[in-house]
Amino acid sequence: MWEVKDRELVEIPRDRLSFEERLEEWLENDISIISDDLLIIGRQVKTAFEKYIDLLCIKRNGDLVIVELKRDKAPREVIAQILEYASWVDDLSYEEIVNIANNYFRKKGITFEEAFGRKFGKEQLPDVLNESHEMLIVASDLDDQGERVIRYLSEYGIRINAVTFNYFRNNDQEFLARVMLIPKSAEEVRKTKRRYYLTEEELRKIAQDNGVDELYSILVKELEQLFDDWGTTLSSVTFIGRQNGRMNTIFNILPGQSNQQDGLKFQVYLKRFARYFNISEAEAEQILPSNKSEWAFSKTDPEYSGYEGFFKNKEEIEKFLNKLRELKTKVMA
Repeated sequence: MWEVKDRELVEIPRDRLSFEERLEEWLENDISIISDDLLIIGRQVKTAFEKYIDLLCIKRNGDLVIVELKRDKAPREVIAQILEYASWVDDLSYEEIVNIANNYFRKKGITFEEAFGRKFGKEQLPDVLNESHEMLIVASDLDDQGERVIRYLSEYGIRINAVTFNYFRNNDQEFLARVMLIPKSAEEVRKTKRRYYLTEEELRKIAQDNGVDELYSILVKELEQLFDDWGTTLSSVTFIGRQNGRMNTIFNILPGQSNQQDGLKFQVYLKRFARYFNISEAEAEQILPSNKSEWAFSKTDPEYSGYEGFFKNKEEIEKFLNKLRELKTKVMA
């Protein structure tokens, strides 16, 4: 970096020592210098290996991002360390993530959900957290070996990247320059190779492969008319309803967990289901197929619990749909 003085260029010196000491604090104060789609939910998060993640972040869609500062560690060491952290993060449950975040935000006088809403303009957390995760190494520089390993892992579907910051100081003026090792354009190419969510057509093909394509087609087509919206994830078709000004996932169909013997797999958030169709939870339970069992996405929040089970045949599906149509008509009357 050079400063233009009249007709001369005066080089501004780099100051790595000052950068290394202050970078984590800068990132915590403004993580947008890495990405606008990140919210920090933990700093120096202790793992099961008795080591500490520098910064743990979450994205708008609920995916987690591990941010690790290289400091004076060798490239091989920092890459091995962040992969170890990722193996721990991969097993974090919904409750564990919420606890980590609430512990972090408690010092700031707010809850995780409030912080998430302020950052992303959403009134509630995603129903699914940590469906996937990313790793980001932050450094003042990377050698050829480090760059080569990170590019290699990325090419094979591992969501890892590095960002380098160059820090310059000229008297009382300070400057920070950022470079992403794998540019956004390359990340988009990588995403096309490994999409975060399956399309409805892909999920329909899975249903066909598992011998439940007819049941799947009937149920998806009709539920689209009975709920306010629908979407897909890596494993399910989700049906969404508006409740108290929010859009909540209420019912899921999971073709990948279905088979000819048991039928088409479903999951339902019972409290939301009952509210949406204006019935009691006992009545809602009676509407569901007999082949079901209690299920909970979150063991601590009843809002995220209900039932999972199977639609065995078309008769069960038609009985279920007829009752929902009747209830929907009453709600809209």
